[in-house]
Amino acid sequence: MTQRARTFSDEIRVQGGLPLDDKTQAILAAFEAVSREAFTFGPPWRIKPGLKLDSYLTVQEPEVSDLDHCVLIALQEEDGINIGEPSFWSRMLYAADVEKGARVVQVGAGTGYYSAILSHLVGEGMGSVIALEIELKLIAKAKEALADRENVTVIHGAGFDDLVEKSCTHIIAFAGVTNIPPKWVEILGSGGIVIAPFTGESGWGAMVKLMQNPSGFFSGEILGSCGFYPCQGARTARQARRIDKRIWSGALSQEPSFPMRRLRDGSLELPL
Repeated sequence: MTQRARTFSDEIRVQGGLPLDDKTQAILAAFEAVSREAFTFGPPWRIKPGLKLDSYLTVQEPEVSDLDHCVLIALQEEDGINIGEPSFWSRMLYAADVEKGARVVQVGAGTGYYSAILSHLVGEGMGSVIALEIELKLIAKAKEALADRENVTVIHGAGFDDLVEKSCTHIIAFAGVTNIPPKWVEILGSGGIVIAPFTGESGWGAMVKLMQNPSGFFSGEILGSCGFYPCQGARTARQARRIDKRIWSGALSQEPSFPMRRLRDGSLELPL
């Protein structure tokens, strides 16, 4: 491992506020093993620091080490699609409890950077990652960058209808939802975990961890605030408006966990 990779992982741990335990070490080892540069379209690169979210900065090739910081990297700047900020996603992956042998469905894979991180966490020859993406430019890059990862399958599409897997242990969404569609619930195995950003029309909202108990009941936990590009096929205008009105009121944030609302079609909503 290079000093550059070690410095990057130290920054992720400190900014992510991760404890010094085995789960953190596994997550940091995955970040250390995967080059962000390989999943970009640069140079030059356009990055957005966490403390300057209103604009992008340009990074030239001699400054490639600038990518190894907790910044967003633009993929489709005009649409606000980026490689997500590492310290943020380190916290989400810690909450997700992704272990060796896990079967993960990733919704909104982008160019596959976090697909590669998940590939390390689930283990070669042990677990699997199914990476879904709808943007043609991004999926072409993802297939190229992930070609040597035998435990990752990249699929062009937003829905789950073409999935070979009948069940998974985790669903992790990298695009904003307002509800969890019935198909997601259907393929999630007993005890499964969903990590998803629930966002309103503004694109802002809250990261939520959903846990399914053996009887099929889902409870939710707020992990923090977030902003995301919308997820096709997992949104309704009605619920988006409700999220915009209620999520910032703190109505759910004071509860350690809360029951998710299950609709007649089998989908799940926040109890707003």
